[in-house]
Amino acid sequence: MWFSTDGAASVLPMDAPLVYLEEGFTSSLYEQSLDDQIQNLKNDGVRFTIINEARAKEYLSQRINLFKLKRFAINYRQIDGRYEGLDFAYLVDLASIDYQIRLFCGYIAGRVEHDLKLRFNHLLMIDAAHDGFDIARLIDRDAEFVFNDDSDYQNKKKRLSYSPYTDSYIRHYLPDPEIWNLWEIFDLSSLFKAYEIYLGSIHQKDRLTKFFGSIRRLRNAAAHNTCLLIGTPRRTAPPTEQLYSCLRTLFKNQIPQPVGSVTQKSQLAYDFASLLVAFLLASQSGDSQQHAAEAATQLSKRIRRNIKFYVPKTYCPELTALLVTISHLCDGFANYLQESSRPKSGTLYYVPRKE
Repeated sequence: MWFSTDGAASVLPMDAPLVYLEEGFTSSLYEQSLDDQIQNLKNDGVRFTIINEARAKEYLSQRINLFKLKRFAINYRQIDGRYEGLDFAYLVDLASIDYQIRLFCGYIAGRVEHDLKLRFNHLLMIDAAHDGFDIARLIDRDAEFVFNDDSDYQNKKKRLSYSPYTDSYIRHYLPDPEIWNLWEIFDLSSLFKAYEIYLGSIHQKDRLTKFFGSIRRLRNAAAHNTCLLIGTPRRTAPPTEQLYSCLRTLFKNQIPQPVGSVTQKSQLAYDFASLLVAFLLASQSGDSQQHAAEAATQLSKRIRRNIKFYVPKTYCPELTALLVTISHLCDGFANYLQESSRPKSGTLYYVPRKE
């Protein structure tokens, strides 16, 4: 067994926000729809042992829709179209864990974005050969972010979108922008591309860029409320040695099982591990590191809360391995950040340098 299940709570959490229905909103048709949803689940082999049907209907009416909840059933084996060993409570627990993972990933990715801008800014401030206008023109060669008039908002050759929160800023600064002006309207992909172009222009490399794809994928998933715990195999295949080198440092050359094998097979495990490594490479703030460590610890505890649902792993071996992997990654990440004397060199400490 990869870790102990002692003390796992039996009470199900209800982490997703409630939707309060107005008095009189429900009707006989609405109740019938809920009954049909319960029957749909039963037809697929879902049991209602831990959460009874009445509570399940309350959950479906106030917290999540059936289609989204059933996406997590993909983790379970089927025989003749019926899931093996799947209780409604397990789906509820997975939806809750998935929600917490998305919150965590959104927070960590946001911190990486902020710290990348600080790093980018530092490089610009010591670059005596170029000013902010030069760098903006270097990055935006086709003037996709240059604003001339209102027609640019509809111009397909431009990458400007109208928002009441950015309109006055765009009108004031983007007719002739500096790089710092562009940051305020860049999406994450544009920021990453700009940083890589600039690094190339000054002939420097940054290990952080190796993990940009994972950061972007998880940031987008978090922003769009996309389910993550759905058994997605690893479809992007950049070289893994860079990540594993960092993981060996994180775990002091003793990467726990099954972290190594799961990060090779699971897209979520690979991206999650890469996101944590990216934070360690980017963050220089003690406060943000402390907050990230606390958040990782809480996420690990949340995953373990009902781990007995998935151990032994007879019906969902890949899911069990993935949950254990994410928990181990969170624990290793938190422990590393809480060490009083982290190394100022090596795979998890990196600043841009000459090629």
